[in-house]
Amino acid sequence: MDFYKNRIQRFAEEEKTCERQNNRYTWLRLAIIVSAISAGIVLFSVSAWLGAGVALVLLAGFAVILKKHLTNMELQQQKERLKNINQYELNCLDGDFSAYPSGSQYDNAKHYYTSDLDIFGAHSVFRFLNRTTSPSGSDMLADWLSKPANTSEIVARQQAVKELSDMVDFRQEIQSIGLKHKDISKELPGFTEWLHSKTELSDNRKLLCTMRILPFVTLAAITAAVIGAIPSVFVWLLIITHFAISGLTMRKVNYLHQQVSRKVNLSARIPD
Repeated sequence: MDFYKNRIQRFAEEEKTCERQNNRYTWLRLAIIVSAISAGIVLFSVSAWLGAGVALVLLAGFAVILKKHLTNMELQQQKERLKNINQYELNCLDGDFSAYPSGSQYDNAKHYYTSDLDIFGAHSVFRFLNRTTSPSGSDMLADWLSKPANTSEIVARQQAVKELSDMVDFRQEIQSIGLKHKDISKELPGFTEWLHSKTELSDNRKLLCTMRILPFVTLAAITAAVIGAIPSVFVWLLIITHFAISGLTMRKVNYLHQQVSRKVNLSARIPD
């Protein structure tokens, strides 16, 4: 028990470290945005090129921090999964296997031994052994338990178990990856439907039109301000408009980004 308790504590601490880092990244992103706007406004009066250059450098820094933030968020989720895996194992030592499927879908009353030996079900051999995270893995384990194996197969499996018995980190990393993508099989039926679905943003034609045109208008305004054709204040009004639109659509965009990220993972694992 101490083994799993120590691992739970370790991953919980690493998860909290990632959470604290995520908070720092959040505030740093906000500080960069505020600095980009402030520096641009102050420096634009001195030199349009200087103001635009500093703003672009800060925005590039924002992109770097955003990438690191997303990577750290994924790391935090990984630590949480590893913490949960060890908690499941600790529960199993106390006789609680409820975190793992029972394999009841494989139960066949007409089978010549699986029902009599409790191979599948609430308190079954399958549940005690099962650490699979995919339908194919679950099917393979069920198939192994439902059919006698020849001597060479038994020996090969025993050797594999012996080899993996000391590779706790490796096993749990594999299990963590499986848990990360566990819902993919459930999403397959709705994948095509999702591809053709409408969203709040896709139906807002005025907003989409504005978002497409605004960057070109802004670039034209920056050029005009640089040559002195228009006051720089117009450029900053356009930049503020960019941030205003981003603020208003951020929640919806983040939601869509999460959906797309999950679908990308899904499509990458769909066989040709």
